[in-house]
Amino acid sequence: MAELLLRWINHELQLSTVVTNVERDFSSGYLLGELLYRLNLQHNLPDFLNSATADAKILNFCLLEPTMRHLRVAFDANTAAAIMNGHRGAALQVLYQVKMAAERLARAPLVSTKALERHNVVPLHNMPTKLPKPAYDEAKHSFFEHSVRRHVRSLASLRHERELKAEERRKAEQYREQQARLAEELEATKAERLHRAFLHSHAARLGRL
Repeated sequence: MAELLLRWINHELQLSTVVTNVERDFSSGYLLGELLYRLNLQHNLPDFLNSATADAKILNFCLLEPTMRHLRVAFDANTAAAIMNGHRGAALQVLYQVKMAAERLARAPLVSTKALERHNVVPLHNMPTKLPKPAYDEAKHSFFEHSVRRHVRSLASLRHERELKAEERRKAEQYREQQARLAEELEATKAERLHRAFLHSHAARLGRL
């Protein structure tokens, strides 16, 4: 499946970046937005940030959520967090669902695509949508954003905790190395004192002969 999706992404859609590692390249959400834009499914690509910072990821994935929901792609906060963190298979599953949705749309009646072709956008007819329920959609989107932000904060806390533990281990290792050096120096000093005492005693015995 991965090879099939890579051919679709790199040869058919031809995004601005050649994708070589799906988990890494889609972790910011920017290329997902560009992919949907190429399919004429995401119309606010200029609002996306091509950055891997936590704030950029939150923004990008929150922009993606309404589109994914209308495409009926499984895309909750847990899925978004998994993609953000490069979990194996997370981005592939979403990309596969998007590809299936795009193929479904391609079989729908086409509309005029000349304007889209001029802007190098794959000409696919948008999925017909029923009248939305604004309050429900808004509530669902707000819940998604809140959950994603909570995930990012939790992950940041975990990273900070791991960094603190790593720093503690580093300091403990430095302390052990320092103590080992001190022990070696003390042992060397003790051996030197014993050697000098032996020489002094030997010289004293020779002096009495």
